[in-house]
Amino acid sequence: SFGDSNCSKFQLMAPPRIRKRAWKRQIHPGKPVSIPRLLDSALRLTAVALDGGDATPDLRQAELQLWTSDGQELDMANCQRFTLSRLSASAAPLERLKALLNCEEPRAVQLAAVGHPLLVFGTLEGALQAPEKPKAKANPRPNRPKSEEEFFERVE
Repeated sequence: SFGDSNCSKFQLMAPPRIRKRAWKRQIHPGKPVSIPRLLDSALRLTAVALDGGDATPDLRQAELQLWTSDGQELDMANCQRFTLSRLSASAAPLERLKALLNCEEPRAVQLAAVGHPLLVFGTLEGALQAPEKPKAKANPRPNRPKSEEEFFERVE
């Protein structure tokens, strides 16, 4: 029948393989971390935790924020901030996090800790290929000789 022949074609095709690599970063307040720039890839954030420190438990509160800017460089005055997670010492030591960030994003994207250092866990998923840098122009070809005499002069 018509449906059976179409099903057999789809059963033979293997699902695409998605490469995964563990990702973990320690983020300090005032020192944002850029997400990796990779083609056809995403960063899946899975957990965040307060990272030690000497502060008293009552004062240890932190936020994990996503900072974006329209340009290639992050402009602190004009960046947009989005809170991904709020943590405190009185809560669980590790908070689950569900966020998927595009690594091909043309704008500047960074993760920032506010209030206390954080450990952020996740996985890089996808092709995991670095974007190609623009190639420098090759040396232009030297001018070709216009006549045989000019050719032999250059050879000598």
